[in-house]
Amino acid sequence: MDAANLKSINFKRCLVPCIKILVVDSDLKCLQILSKMLSSLGYDVDTASKASEALSIFEERKNELDLLLVEVDLPDMEIGEFTEKIRESSDMPYCLMTADSNVFSKSRIVCYGAQLYFRKPIMIHDLTGLWKLTTQMKNKYKRLSSEIAKRLRAQQQKPEKKTLGTTAKNKCVNGN
Repeated sequence: MDAANLKSINFKRCLVPCIKILVVDSDLKCLQILSKMLSSLGYDVDTASKASEALSIFEERKNELDLLLVEVDLPDMEIGEFTEKIRESSDMPYCLMTADSNVFSKSRIVCYGAQLYFRKPIMIHDLTGLWKLTTQMKNKYKRLSSEIAKRLRAQQQKPEKKTLGTTAKNKCVNGN
């Protein structure tokens, strides 16, 4: 589907709770179509055509972004290197996409850490549930953060155990 046909379609607008997505694709036509589809569903969309550009946007806006949608075949960086750089500074979920049906195997997706993957051409119904993924991931990290905070508070509240000094330990062991 090209951009001209996309304008003629009246998409039913979803109520997306302020989900911000960064779409990364070197195919400018595909980038434009994906951006329009996501925007029509209510997502706030940023775009990048290179991995280096995407990493700059990511670093500037990582506290605002909720999800990355990334093409596997980027011209300036291997996908493994790109996803590793994302993982170094964030737990943000990301989805991979490609037109090459040979690229995706479950083991490769797991290695890259992607939550979902899409085969191109991507249809609008493929994108409608992205808000669920981001919401689930946010809730998961909130629960983990809450659990970690509870454990830290519990540790701080426990009284320190008094240990016997070395001479007292020796007396107990030696019987002296």
